[in-house]
Amino acid sequence: FGAALGAISTLSRLRLCYCRREAGLGAAVGAACAGSSSLAEINLQGSALTPSGLKALVGGLNGGARPRLLNLEGCLATAHAALPLLWGWLGSTACELKRLNLAFNGLAPSDGAAVGGALGSNSRLEELDLGSNTLEADGVVGLCEGLAAQRALQVRTEELRAAHHAAHSLYLSYCRCST
Repeated sequence: FGAALGAISTLSRLRLCYCRREAGLGAAVGAACAGSSSLAEINLQGSALTPSGLKALVGGLNGGARPRLLNLEGCLATAHAALPLLWGWLGSTACELKRLNLAFNGLAPSDGAAVGGALGSNSRLEELDLGSNTLEADGVVGLCEGLAAQRALQVRTEELRAAHHAAHSLYLSYCRCST
């Protein structure tokens, strides 16, 4: 599957929503990325990625394609072990994303800080969706520190609500970063 996708060098949009190929999906999309410099949009919304699948996807992103849109909404719940690779790519010069959707992934406070750190060195990202992730106060602080370092981004928070649970967690329901 991945070799077939990679052979289509003129592919500009790839949409594989709600696929259940797990590890094979990341490898297939990674192969498509490595084989296509014209791939501008990748939408994997709702498709389950494993740590090895996410590793293969990031490897492909580092190896060829320079997408402007990456939709990983609901894809990373079982791939948390490989998230540092994604954060590393997000902060690298290989990342030319304009829009990134990380909603509904169960991101933790440490992920908020990691995204913030990556954003501190990424001047291209215009839109970031972190909706429905429980970042808690520490994660939001880390995210904001990264955003403060990136003068090209502005945050417009459409809904930010505090949860009144024992942990007093903050839920970032929707956050959009735009220039």
